[in-house]
Amino acid sequence: MGRKQAAPKRRAKAPSISVPAGWKVDAGGKSMSLRLETKDFLEAVALINAIAPIAEEIEHHPDFHLEQWNKLRITTYSHDVGKLTDRDERLAKRISELLKARGML
Repeated sequence: MGRKQAAPKRRAKAPSISVPAGWKVDAGGKSMSLRLETKDFLEAVALINAIAPIAEEIEHHPDFHLEQWNKLRITTYSHDVGKLTDRDERLAKRISELLKARGML
């Protein structure tokens, strides 16, 4: 009798966009996130407020997750199509530029 071969493991489809340094694509390839640690709660909230006008300008809004008092996770994905798009790439790049200017990336 022949041996059954294990089904090949499915790999997450690589996004067709450029992922900025520091950002991590989720296992399913549908979103990307950046984790930051700020000096305190107020800096984390100030960062969210600094990102908000960028998101409004691009018309693409990330999810913000403020955990504990200084750990911020920023996640972006295109809700309407359920995957990463060029809008996510543009937003992540702009957020990264802001963070670099603040010495946080």
